[in-house]
Amino acid sequence: MEWKTDILLLISFAVFMMGGMISALFVWGRYRIELQKYQTYLRQYDQLILEIRERQHKFANQLDAIYGMFFLYTDYDTLVNQQKKELDCLGEYLQPVDLLILERPLVIAHIHNKICEAEKRGIPVKTVFQCGIQDLNIPDVFLIEILYNLIDNTIEESDRLLEKRQVLLQIRKVGQETMISVSNQHEFIPYAEYCRFFQKGYSTKGPNRGLGLPYVKKIVKKYHGRIEMGNIKIKNVSYFQIGVYFSNRK
Repeated sequence: MEWKTDILLLISFAVFMMGGMISALFVWGRYRIELQKYQTYLRQYDQLILEIRERQHKFANQLDAIYGMFFLYTDYDTLVNQQKKELDCLGEYLQPVDLLILERPLVIAHIHNKICEAEKRGIPVKTVFQCGIQDLNIPDVFLIEILYNLIDNTIEESDRLLEKRQVLLQIRKVGQETMISVSNQHEFIPYAEYCRFFQKGYSTKGPNRGLGLPYVKKIVKKYHGRIEMGNIKIKNVSYFQIGVYFSNRK
């Protein structure tokens, strides 16, 4: 009987060691994926900083050119018209700069990529960033997953429409929380429809879809956040908005 006990102990030990190895491999695999994402987005962030510096240099040159028009045009109306044309072009040199307020390089790089992707598809993106997100108690990799799914959904929906409609991305303080919201111009959506958006498998895009938003819900719940969504009006224009709220660190 003693040898049977020894065998059982050995088997139990082997199972324990195997479970530990599987767990370690799982953790290492997840760590390796996160490290790869970190390296990728960090390179993109460095590229963004370089782009911002180049735009600031071009912006300064544009201002010099606008100032120099005083010496080029003697007619007041012509001067004003030419300066207006040049001033209208300045926006393209300023767009990425407001991203830096977020103070999380990987998230900044991801958002910038998504903005560029949308614009390449002819979809205008308006951003309103009023606060940093460095105090949110959620890892970059999961914050990026949330943004990826929310932004992708709005881009796909806008791309599906014949008329490319604006996407609005906001990050701002709301009371003791930070709100990350993505909205797109859209006709009124009934509550009975949009309350199903976070149900696994539900999608308006066809079969084998509808996995992204349930995953977002799972992440938000894990990090003690909450989700709100609904129809809103901005300057008498109808939008559908999904907002994720996280408490700020104390």
